[in-house]
Amino acid sequence: TNPAESIKNLTDKITAAISKELGIANRGTKYRKYAGMNYYGILRNGQAKHNFIIEHCFHDNQSDARKYRTNLDG
Repeated sequence: TNPAESIKNLTDKITAAISKELGIANRGTKYRKYAGMNYYGILRNGQAKHNFIIEHCFHDNQSDARKYRTNLDG
């Protein structure tokens, strides 16, 4: 949540691993600011030193959902 203490290298590795394992597109690491703070309240108010959300697929997208179910063990 603090850009000066970025964990982008870690989150880039996580997105790459998930993308490869599930066979889905890697949309990369995103950071969204609003009024100088993290846009997402769950991240802005998180108690951990670093917080992030993983959105690896979307349940309302049939293709994503099928790939996720097919590779669930991964």
